[in-house]
Amino acid sequence: MSSDRLVQTDDLTAAEWIAPRLGTFASGVRGVIPAGFEAYARILHPADSADEHARWSTVAAACGKVAHALMQFHTLVGVGPNEYDVDSAAWTGSVPDQGDLEPESLAALLDVLARHTSPLQRSWFGVWEGFGWLSASGYAHVELPKRNYVLFSGPLDAALEIGDWPTPEWFLPRSPNIFWPDDVSWCVATEIDLFCTYVGGSRALIDELLAGVRLEVCEAHLDDPIAYDSDVLNS
Repeated sequence: MSSDRLVQTDDLTAAEWIAPRLGTFASGVRGVIPAGFEAYARILHPADSADEHARWSTVAAACGKVAHALMQFHTLVGVGPNEYDVDSAAWTGSVPDQGDLEPESLAALLDVLARHTSPLQRSWFGVWEGFGWLSASGYAHVELPKRNYVLFSGPLDAALEIGDWPTPEWFLPRSPNIFWPDDVSWCVATEIDLFCTYVGGSRALIDELLAGVRLEVCEAHLDDPIAYDSDVLNS
């Protein structure tokens, strides 16, 4: 990864607040994003159909399923939780990006976050250590339940500069797995195994996300389940 605006750091002090506020692994939303925020939201990663983004609500309608805050994409399209070929399912488009908020959606989220963040603050970006392009050997890691992250800092919009450069002309963007500003007024978490991103912050921030049109957003709660079989309305 190469960016003049992102600085990798081995001083993990800025991330010390996370672990005490995070639930155990696989404990629902609280195991993905720390507790202590006024409100939470779930951003659904878009699927694709005919080279266009498709909302989960659109997929649900096409498949005769119910769109709701706890829906799981694999349940909507009638395939197993680890199957990605949906050609024989009711939905013929592609599945959403797993563990990655694609750049257009990430940019839309950053636009909202910027209105709730002092421009003088740094942001902190945790990137999962398992990405081969990260070459994380020798880095200090933020250690959270079952997941370790390499820590970077930079301006908020530098989140769009995280990713792999296979060649000097070819960039493969990757959203940060967890990020927050200096004052910890909000936090965004994209667990590598999920097709959604969680945001915790002020009521005003979450309400703006819910009211926006660029992202598909549901209200979320710390006790919401995230397991593959948690979509009981469409099981």
